[in-house]
Amino acid sequence: MISIENVTVQYPNGQLGLRKLSLTIPGQHLVFITGPSGAGKTTLAKLLALRIRPTEGKITVADNDLDDLQGRQIARYRRSIGSIFQDMPLLENKTVGENVALPLLINKNVKTDMIQQVTNTLDVVGLRNKLNYSPVDLTDSELQRVRIARAIVTKPTLIIADEPTINMDPQLSVKIMQIFKRLADRKLTVVVTTHDRTHLADPRNPVIEMQGGQVFDAMQGVVRRRAR
Repeated sequence: MISIENVTVQYPNGQLGLRKLSLTIPGQHLVFITGPSGAGKTTLAKLLALRIRPTEGKITVADNDLDDLQGRQIARYRRSIGSIFQDMPLLENKTVGENVALPLLINKNVKTDMIQQVTNTLDVVGLRNKLNYSPVDLTDSELQRVRIARAIVTKPTLIIADEPTINMDPQLSVKIMQIFKRLADRKLTVVVTTHDRTHLADPRNPVIEMQGGQVFDAMQGVVRRRAR
């Protein structure tokens, strides 16, 4: 479960990214955060990934009070989750397999298990046959699936994906979302920001609709609380 209490984010230029946001997000679901550009979707995703800190308020993810984490605890938390953001490209001088293996190297996983773990993860996204390819030889859909594989190779319980289907055609977009749905079926918490409302039809998926840095509407198990 994710708990957000009276969270405000003010950027250095004075702009408010979030305004006294309070809500509870259920775990082990595919959760959509939607809304127009500038609504606060990416800001909320970055908070959950601990890429930025709130100006005010408190965020708790599972048993982690994110405000209390410092130094190595921050690095440990970031390694424990899977993140997919627009500014996290693949390394073109490494193969697909090497890109997916990077989080394992950072986490100092045992090397004898690494090849099998990478191969199994590429199976999940349907790219086992691309293990030794260069990213420059992949389609946009394949590149995004490699990013997903890189995010889940360490078997995190929380995955955060910021606009993972942006600029994709509808068919490719559906394929990406099907991967996230399968991950949620494995009892992972998957938080996806999107402006594409065609993905919101499944009534099993919690939805947070944002506008102007606040929750405009919340559905399917998301509890919106009044700001204090």
